[in-house]
Amino acid sequence: MNKKTQVAILMATLTMQVGAMDGGITETIIFNGCKHTPSNCLRFVGYKYGHRENGYRIKKVCIRKQIPAHTKVKLIIPAKVGRHLIQTERRAFAGLNNDNLRISLFFRYSNRYMNLPKNCEKMFYNSSSITDIDFSGINRNSKITNMSSMFEGCNNLRQITWGNLDTRYTRTMDKMFMNCKKLENLNLSTFDTSRVETMRYMFGHCHNLRSININNFDTSNVNSMEAMFVKCKSLPYLDLRDFNTRSVWSMERMFKGCSNLSF
Repeated sequence: MNKKTQVAILMATLTMQVGAMDGGITETIIFNGCKHTPSNCLRFVGYKYGHRENGYRIKKVCIRKQIPAHTKVKLIIPAKVGRHLIQTERRAFAGLNNDNLRISLFFRYSNRYMNLPKNCEKMFYNSSSITDIDFSGINRNSKITNMSSMFEGCNNLRQITWGNLDTRYTRTMDKMFMNCKKLENLNLSTFDTSRVETMRYMFGHCHNLRSININNFDTSNVNSMEAMFVKCKSLPYLDLRDFNTRSVWSMERMFKGCSNLSF
């Protein structure tokens, strides 16, 4: 098999603390090239691309078959490896779901920033094991154009730290947070939505969402807000006074099922 395409199981530098966080097992995993240490919960499937000591690229983060109950993981992706991962394998973190596993994901700055790909569609799709995501190590010049379904199905996600994430080139945010059922607060005040054209189901079925800051949203180019807040049944208040709806042609079911909502 060619060394450039040789499949390898890549493990992470691992430290373990037992008995922390409500009696669960807490692991801090930092992926550092070809230094492998077996982990109880995750494995990194990738490929070798040359003769350099750290010549590995992650293709997919996977959950191991046997996971100790109540395992909690802090997964740190340093810039030196993360920049390859998220540029070439934009769905590497999709489908991380197991009832025994909870993951806090950190994209860490280490002498350089990482760029997100232009197309972030379904980047964390259906990853119910992820509870927190920190984008502090992401370059503000990532030029993301598609954020549709980016966090869809992350039904245990509770917190997102945006850092310098730049959305000024983004054109679609359809289903971006759909079915994020544990999200209670969202601060999107730093979002530049001036080029966004569709926000269909953007917050759909966020059942526990109680506070959302969208005061700075520029919706002048948005043409569809269909079911944008559908089934946000815990949301008590929305300030949409600055929403520009001149280009909107569909608001069907925009607030359907928002039983506690007032304006």
